[in-house]
This record gives sequence, structure tokens and C-alpha cells, in this order.
Amino acid sequence: MRYPWDIRTSGDLFSNVNTSATVLHAMVLTAYGDELYGDEDTEAMDPVELWGRVREDFRVTVPEENENKLNALMLAISTDAFYDDPVAFTAICMSLSQGDLGDLVDGLMEDLTVPEMLWGIYEVELNRDDQPEFAKEILAVIDQTVAEQAEELNVEETSVVPAYEQYVAEARAEMFEDMRLLGIEEAIIRKLALVDLTPAHDESGMIEQENGQQQEAQSAPSYPSNGTLYSSVPTA
Repeated sequence: MRYPWDIRTSGDLFSNVNTSATVLHAMVLTAYGDELYGDEDTEAMDPVELWGRVREDFRVTVPEENENKLNALMLAISTDAFYDDPVAFTAICMSLSQGDLGDLVDGLMEDLTVPEMLWGIYEVELNRDDQPEFAKEILAVIDQTVAEQAEELNVEETSVVPAYEQYVAEARAEMFEDMRLLGIEEAIIRKLALVDLTPAHDESGMIEQENGQQQEAQSAPSYPSNGTLYSSVPTA
């Protein structure tokens, strides 16, 4: 295994339940390269094999929460289930947030929260090369989640997302600190930090800036793709 970062530091990140799926993904993609997702001649690495190799190569026991986070992110990267399947969308958002699959004892899934949803959308789109449109069923889940949170907080629906932007900003800041600890170049982190987490659009489709100026909104959030994060990371 050719790996450019410190093994002990990487092992600490693998074992820390607060490590984001994006950092976990950066480590396994850097360690195993094309083996991770396979190609037209090779099958993708089986999760059992993946975690077995991580335990052996990094000499660490990975907590279930981190396995859930990375498995969820890899599913969202390798398929369009996050954009097409409401159950997958909900489960992936929950897993990326806390490593919790959201299953209850009676087999029903817990309700998705706005912070979980915002972080899930941000992290998936941060790691994908493309940004498919959400199916109408997913949009319905998003609308319902916002509406339920607005009712719980006794506020207008338009106030819900801004109320939780700080949560996403703090989670992103922690992710950036882990990237620095790992050894990801500061130039890459600066690129990732350039884009608003949840840009607010007015009725004319303009992004409202804090200084009162406006810029034209794109049809989809312009989150950096995984090419931005991994283009300069050597892989095996």
C-alpha cells in the first residue's frame, strides 16, 4: 500500500466517531485507489474486505458509526439512490450526520431532521462529480422535513434552513480541521471553503450576499466535485 499520510494519525481518524465520511473516504480512496470502486474489468471492493484491510493496514478498530458513514457515502457516490429513492435519501442523510442508520426497534425509520438533511446533501454533492436532479419523491421528503421542523419550532418554513446553517458551518469547520491534521493541502481546503453551504435565493433567482450585492444563481449549488478534493491526492 502506497500511502502519503501518517498511519497513526489516519488510524486515530478512523477510530474517532466524529470523523466525517468525506475524510474517511479520502483515506480509503488514497490507500486503495481504483480497487475501491472497481472498473469494467474489476468488481468494486466488498465492504467486508474493505474494513478488514483497513483494520490490518492501519492497525485500528473502526467503530460501527464510521463504517455506516463511509458505506452511506460510497453508496451515494456509486449510485443515484440518494437522488431517486426516498428511503435511501433519508438513511444516507442520517448515516452521514451521526453514523446512525435511523432504525427503530419496531422496524420503522426515525424522522429525518433538517440538520441531518442539510449535512447529507452538502457532503454527498461535495464528493460527487455530477449533481443529478432530485426526484419529486425526494423533494417531497425535503418539503415535509422542513415543514415539520417549522411546526416544531413555531416559525415560518422560510426561517428553518437559515436557522440551521450554523450547524452545517461548524460541521464543515471540524471536517476541514481533520483534513489539515491528515495532511490534505491547504489550497484544496480553501477551494472547498469558497462555496456557500446553503445559498439563499430571492424570487428572481439571485444569490443574496451579506454585503447586499447579488450574483446570478446557478441551476444547482456549485459545490466542488470530488475532483477538487482528490485531484492532487496520490492513490495506490
